[in-house]
Amino acid sequence: MLVLFDQSARLNALPIGTGNKTERLMGYFTWHADDTPPVNPIGDLFKTQVWALARHLGRPRAAATVDTSGLSAERRARMLIDVARAHAQRRQVREAVAALREAEEITPEQVRSHDLVRQLVSDLLTMQDPPASELRDLEGRLTAKTSV
Repeated sequence: MLVLFDQSARLNALPIGTGNKTERLMGYFTWHADDTPPVNPIGDLFKTQVWALARHLGRPRAAATVDTSGLSAERRARMLIDVARAHAQRRQVREAVAALREAEEITPEQVRSHDLVRQLVSDLLTMQDPPASELRDLEGRLTAKTSV
């Protein structure tokens, strides 16, 4: 980040932030890094609103093309949880469950102990009648984790 600010001063430019409100509320941003720039045009938007804005601007797949291979396992899993939430908001239950299962494969303990995931699975169960076995299995793993 120091290099970014140094280069921006040299070029008489201004660093622009790319963090959003969801990242801040979930606690996955880096102090003095992605949360530092003085201007952050999407900083007060939730991630789902950022995706809606991308769709409005004709870039609906922009978030799907992000290379996450350099991120830690925890950050990749959190991103997938956000993806699952976005699918749930669109009532795309199968896609939401697939994203949660992928997150669970990356960091099972993080996903199974996450209150947001429990609430999301509870919401997904009400959207599908009857719930698919995959969703019931996921619910069972979350319940088993909390009863230990």
